[in-house]
This record gives sequence, C-alpha cells and structure tokens, in this order.
Amino acid sequence: MGELNFSACVSDFRNVTPADLFGVRVMPMPRKPGTLHVLHGTRPRYDRSGEPRDLPPLGEPPACLRGPALAVWREIAATVAPGVLAAPDRFALEIVARLLAKLRRDGLTASETRALQRGFASIGMTPADRSRVAPALAKPEPAGSPWDSLDG
Repeated sequence: MGELNFSACVSDFRNVTPADLFGVRVMPMPRKPGTLHVLHGTRPRYDRSGEPRDLPPLGEPPACLRGPALAVWREIAATVAPGVLAAPDRFALEIVARLLAKLRRDGLTASETRALQRGFASIGMTPADRSRVAPALAKPEPAGSPWDSLDG
C-alpha cells in the first residue's frame, strides 16, 4: 500500500466556504462596538481607536412615544445594564419598545418576533447576552505606592 498524503487534502480545502459545501450563503457576525468589548472583557479583532467614546447618556424618551410604548421605553431603560445604552441607541430602543408594546397588545408576526429578539440581544436583554455584559464600573483611585513609607 502507498503512503497517504494528507497535506494535499488540507491545501485543497483551505479556501472552501460554507456556500461551497452546503449551497447556502452565511452572513458574517455583526461587528461588536468597542464599548461592548470593554463590558464583555473581550479583545477586539480590529483597531477601534476611531470609534466614538464618552457618548451622551440615553436621556428621556422621544416625544412621539405614547401610551404602552412609552411605558415599555421606561421599563427597558430602567432594566438594561448601566453603561450599555447611550444617546445614539435611542432609535434602536424606540423600535424595541414599540415591538414589545405591540407584542403585549396584539402579538407579533414571525419577522417582528425575530426583530424583537435581535433588538433584545443587541442591548444585552437576553440570558445569553446578559451573561456577556457587565456594568462599566469606575476604577478606584490607587491608595498610594507601597514605597511611599520609605520616603521618610
């Protein structure tokens, strides 16, 4: 019997995509904001130096929200982990609030349910995402150097 050469096999499949194997296109994972990397304690794959920092707080609900959607906005804003939502997230939170209010009132279609689930995941409100989000805590000031006592 001849010797098997596995290196040729591996090189043949190095650039095979799921679309090649299964005939379907697979969407890449959305890029995670740098603030969520800090909260999750993970390291970003890409340089995030140009990403906005110190965003303004979420603020009050939009004036266009009324009734149940307004109550849901306030409920979510009070429930989500501190440091996750900021002013640029107001539109996403409005969509989630409207969908959750509609769910409680009339129910949702399958596509609306998926949109609500994605919205919850994006703001850390599912069990799996909540386990990855930790509040941003202020770092305590150092008490001083242990060498200070030697200065005399």
